[in-house]
Amino acid sequence: MAVALLTILAIAVPAAGSSAEPAPVPPPEHQDRTIRIAGQSPDPAYGYDREHPILLGGMAERDFDRRAETYFSLLFAADGQPLKVLLNETCCRYRAPDSGETLSLQVIEAGADGKRPFRFYVNGFKSGALYAPRGLLATRSEENAEMVRGALDNLRAGFTDGAMQALRPLAQAGDALAQYQMGRVLADRKDFEGAYGWFLKAANNGHSVSQAAVAAMLETGNGVAADKQAALKWRRQAAANGHTGSLMAFALSDLSGKSDMAAMARAASMLHRAAELGDPAAQAAYGLMLVQGRGVPRDNFQGLVWLLLARQAGDANAKAAYVSLAASQTAQTIARVEQTASEWSNRRSPPPAAAVPDK
Repeated sequence: MAVALLTILAIAVPAAGSSAEPAPVPPPEHQDRTIRIAGQSPDPAYGYDREHPILLGGMAERDFDRRAETYFSLLFAADGQPLKVLLNETCCRYRAPDSGETLSLQVIEAGADGKRPFRFYVNGFKSGALYAPRGLLATRSEENAEMVRGALDNLRAGFTDGAMQALRPLAQAGDALAQYQMGRVLADRKDFEGAYGWFLKAANNGHSVSQAAVAAMLETGNGVAADKQAALKWRRQAAANGHTGSLMAFALSDLSGKSDMAAMARAASMLHRAAELGDPAAQAAYGLMLVQGRGVPRDNFQGLVWLLLARQAGDANAKAAYVSLAASQTAQTIARVEQTASEWSNRRSPPPAAAVPDK
């Protein structure tokens, strides 16, 4: 094997990584056509599972498209990048429990520039309190969103004082996106104690990157007294909320310790999740585990698909491993690997197993 799995993992774990979070108080129903987000969803499956859709409403009033555009304009990726709606289509028929009428959900894909989109299930026939799906940031209203975007523009231009002046009242009012950005600005200024306070607030609001930052600061005693147990708690919360660096850290811990089957299976599961979230290093590591049959049943085909996806994302280790492994495969196999990787990239679905073996 050209590249050792542990080598890939060792160079891939980022330096940075909630306690049980109280359910946010729902805002008033959006009968006045105003979209408001209550906070982070208490349900990890919210929006990601057809049984737990976003209750946006608007179909009966022919207002669904506007509501969807507004709702997703209030959501941001975990690193603060705004989301853009890339796909809005009908899916998944269901029977309404009150009327017995057969209705359909909407599938909406939204993503930040250069990142794999998220796929959400949305109910346009039923309205309810709106939340931010786990792993995403949200600002609570259109007015807040306008202020946050102005502050982010100032940050990109280097006008940090003006940005902080705009962000502070939002952060103090509980806006997790503003809290996270305040933490970032203060950390850049080496005010780690102040940064820790804002990251902690955003972490308590369910923000995975802030949870990872709190964990890292508790691990090192940077800006706060070191506390390994508290750091581990926050790191677990960050991993549960889809922070790929934390998932990678736990996978590495399992693989670098006692190499029993249970530990390898846990590592493979965490790497698989991080790979599906689009992390190139995780894709490379999980691909090698599939090729080697470590923690998962051996599957050269899917292993090659993940390695190719990692290679296409620029992972140097995946490039070397893929070239070495592909050399022993048939042209038919490589063609199917390339097609499957393309379908995963374009349709946002996990690589399927090979349908038929090579003849």
